[in-house]
Amino acid sequence: MEKNKASLIHRWGAAWSLPAEDRFMTVFHKHLTASRQQMTEQLQEAPLDQFFAHLFAELEVPDAPERVEQAVAYVSGLLHETTVVLPGAVEFLSFLKTRGIKLGLISNTQMPARFRNPTIKKQGLLSYFDVIVLSSEVSWRKPRAEIFLEALRQLQVEPGECLHFGDNIRADVEGAKQVGILAVQVLASRHAPPPEGELILRDWRTALAFFQRLM
Repeated sequence: MEKNKASLIHRWGAAWSLPAEDRFMTVFHKHLTASRQQMTEQLQEAPLDQFFAHLFAELEVPDAPERVEQAVAYVSGLLHETTVVLPGAVEFLSFLKTRGIKLGLISNTQMPARFRNPTIKKQGLLSYFDVIVLSSEVSWRKPRAEIFLEALRQLQVEPGECLHFGDNIRADVEGAKQVGILAVQVLASRHAPPPEGELILRDWRTALAFFQRLM
């Protein structure tokens, strides 16, 4: 979020009658700090459209609803440009799908579904998932149990029937374990997380090779 503020000011400052940059930055940082605390300390979602709505309301930006939509679309586009699909991920999903395995996606994202799902589709992943549960839609973020339980409910499966794949120790590994789901930690990530999962795989290609042998 923070890295996008300068481009937002430059792109729309005059057109939207934004206040002087120092006032914008002061209000921006106030709302950004509150948003981060809500997400990291309370594990509650702070959707991006709500963030901009509160920001623009305090700044008295004209035509705020329209501006909110434009701002969220802009940040969503920036996110799409920097998001990459790790090698082997699509092949692994395709393999599981051909075996009739139910697939769900749980994502911590401030993006509303109307923006996030098209991005997932552009990445070639949308068609593989039977269920997509976004923190922006259910109010809770991983590792809160509620977001995992919602995915289980929509998939109509029990925790003991599932595997959860992820890289983040707190969000993915601890989150899955607390509701009784086996946590599979895939280490191929920019975070380079230490191994803590119940099952640990080096990357998605390794995951594919492993499950091909099992199935």
